Amino acid sequence: MSTSGIMIMIVLILCLELIESQEISASPAITPAVSLEDTISQLQHEINELERKNAEINSLIQSAAQMTASELDEQIENLQTVNRLLNLDLEGLQAKWREIEDHQSDRKMRRDELAELQQQIIAGQRDVDRMTQELEIEARENRPIFSLPRGENRDGWIVDISASLIQVAPIGRAERPVVFTSDGKSRFFARSPQQAFLEWSKQKGTDTYFFLFVRPDGVDALQEVTEDFNKRDVSYGFDLADSGQVLLHPIRGAAE
Repeated sequence: MSTSGIMIMIVLILCLELIESQEISASPAITPAVSLEDTISQLQHEINELERKNAEINSLIQSAAQMTASELDEQIENLQTVNRLLNLDLEGLQAKWREIEDHQSDRKMRRDELAELQQQIIAGQRDVDRMTQELEIEARENRPIFSLPRGENRDGWIVDISASLIQVAPIGRAERPVVFTSDGKSRFFARSPQQAFLEWSKQKGTDTYFFLFVRPDGVDALQEVTEDFNKRDVSYGFDLADSGQVLLHPIRGAAE
C-alpha cells in the first residue's frame, strides 16, 4: 500500500471516530439527576474535545491534500536513498571492524614473535655468558692449545699421565677426555690406569700418534707406557707437565 493510501485510511478512521462520538453525545443518557451547572460543564468539555479532534482531522486532511502523488513518490525515493546510504555506512563500519580485528590478530602474532625472539636472545645471552666464563677460566688456567703440523694426516692424541689417572683427548676436535683409572678390584690384582690405557690404545690404527705429558708423580707410568709403545712400534713423543697445569678441558678436551 502506498503512502497516500495509508494517509487516506487514517483520515477515514478519525472521521468514523468523530461521528461515533457525536452520536453518543446526542443520545439521551440515563443518569441520576444532576445540577444544571454540571450538565453544562460536561457538555462544554465534550464540545472542546470534538473541536480538538475536528482540528486534528482538518490538519491531516490539509496535509494529505497539500502532498501530491509525485511528491509522495519523491519522498519515498528520498527515504530509500537515505536507507541505501545508511546501509553503505553500516557496511563501511563492519569493514572497519573487521580491519580492527585483523590488526588485533596481527598484533597478537607480533607479540608472540617478539616473545619467541626474546627467548632466543635470552638463550643466546646465556651461551655468550657461558663461553665468556669458559674463556676466563682458560685464561686463568693458561691451557695450551695443541695441533698437528700442517699436512700431517695421522690421528693425534694428547695423553695426560699421572700416577693415579690418565686422560686422553684427540687433537683438533672437541671431545670429552677419555679417563682411565684403577679398577680397584683388589690390592694385588687391580688393573692400573696405564694398563687400561694401553689396552685402549691397541684399538687404534698404526697411523696414530700419541703426545705424552707426564706429571711429576707419573714417571713410572710413563716408563711402562713407552716400553709397550716401543715393542709395538707406536709413534709417540713426550714432555713434562707441572702438577697444577691444566692440559685438557673437561668438555672440549684438547680443542680450543
